[in-house]
Parts: sequence; C-alpha cells; structure tokens
Amino acid sequence: MAGIIFTLLMLILLQAVLGFDNLLYISLESKKAAVDDQKRVRKVGITIAIALRIVLLFVLVSIIDFFQEPFSFLTGEIGNIASFAFNGHSIIVLLGGGFIIYTAIKEIWHMITTEDFSSDEEKQQKT
Repeated sequence: MAGIIFTLLMLILLQAVLGFDNLLYISLESKKAAVDDQKRVRKVGITIAIALRIVLLFVLVSIIDFFQEPFSFLTGEIGNIASFAFNGHSIIVLLGGGFIIYTAIKEIWHMITTEDFSSDEEKQQKT
C-alpha cells in the first residue's frame, strides 16, 4: 500500500513539474505572436496541453500492464556489484526524460543564440 501511495505522489509531482514546464514554454512561445493574439494563443496552448496530457495518461495507463515483464536482452548484471532489468515502463520513462532534457537544452540554446544575434546586430547598426 505504501508503494502505491508513493507512486501516486511521484506521479502528482511529475505532473506538476511538467505542467509548469508547459506553462513556461507556452508563455515564451506566445510572445512570438502578435500582441492582440497573445492571450488567445496562451489559452488555446494551455487547453491543448491539458487535453493531450489527459489523453496520454489514459493511453499509458491502459498499455502499461503490457510492459511490466523485463526484456530478456536488457537484463543482466555487472559482476557481483549490480544487476539490472529494463522493462517497457523504464524505457518509456527514460525516453520521456531524455526528450524533456533535449527540449529544454534546445530552447535554452535558441534563447542564447537569439540574444547574441540581436546584440551583434545592434553593434553593427551603431557603427
């Protein structure tokens, strides 16, 4: 029972973090729209993000039982130090985390290069 409650709390925490990430991303992207459309873009973006998250959670919950058995080719041990067994659930979590990290790095890189470009452009206009 404690394991189920812990898992539920972790999922709630994960959803809160991902929800904040969605809000931050949508607010940054909405600034690229026209000033009159920014509020509408934020509302539509948040609505789509919430709907897709709910649909994705239902899909994952319905197929997660199929992925509980460890894959035989991803099972093994490293000497007597550690053993490992990857199943579909752990692969989905790893790929999801990797995608979030990739998206964050890509967005940060875009923000850094855009600021550098604008400062270079301003320097050229002053000369």
